[in-house]
Amino acid sequence: YDGGHLGTLYKYLDNCVSPTGKRLLRNWICHPLKDIGSINKRLDVVEEFMANSEIMQITGQYLQKLPDLERLLGRMKSSVQSSASVLPALLGKKVLKQRVKAFGQIVKGFRSGIDLLLALQKEVNMTRLLCKLCTLPILVGNSGLELFLSQFEAAIDSDFPNYQNQDVAVENAETLAILIELFIERATQWSEVIHTISCLDVLRSFAIAASLSAGSMARPVIFPESKNTDQNQETKGPILKIQGLWHPFAVAADGQLP
Repeated sequence: YDGGHLGTLYKYLDNCVSPTGKRLLRNWICHPLKDIGSINKRLDVVEEFMANSEIMQITGQYLQKLPDLERLLGRMKSSVQSSASVLPALLGKKVLKQRVKAFGQIVKGFRSGIDLLLALQKEVNMTRLLCKLCTLPILVGNSGLELFLSQFEAAIDSDFPNYQNQDVAVENAETLAILIELFIERATQWSEVIHTISCLDVLRSFAIAASLSAGSMARPVIFPESKNTDQNQETKGPILKIQGLWHPFAVAADGQLP
């Protein structure tokens, strides 16, 4: 082992598309769940992905469009805090240009994220399972994020149409600052969107790992601990019973299990 990902559980399970999904996968591996109900909620979504290849494909297409929303949102929040006592017009042109670009990227990224969640809302069973797993923000209606986001898209198209390479004029600096502050007012809801999308990415990754497996895969059945639960005589704790166990990296040269 050289300290890299090769041969690790992370490497085997990582079919994530988004940067936030990859970080969440690492977090889940390092902090595994113990609650049976919470484990089964995740497995239910994995099972739904495996039963519906179209949902898996559509989800992957949207995930590929996402920038690192978590870090972009963090930078937006930091920029508001650090600039609280500085007039927008006094910020350097380089800083303003970076902020315009980052703001355009995050608005565009959240558009892809919200479009994904709206597409999944058409899948009744997946939506039901997601609601058990994550806190979903209100997406549609007068107070929904979809309408809120469209207002920022219109503002960017009007004031910063070439945000990728646009220099910000002094008269537009204050407009940018106001837009960012308004956007950050819903930081909690944006974070909920990010977390839901990241969960989808990781659970889709699990489904891909299971479907591409060289050996047989089965959903684990976890029983609550009781007096009748099999106990290890040395540790007096529950034991794990597995039939047909194989190691995910124990694959012969011909691709078959040894």
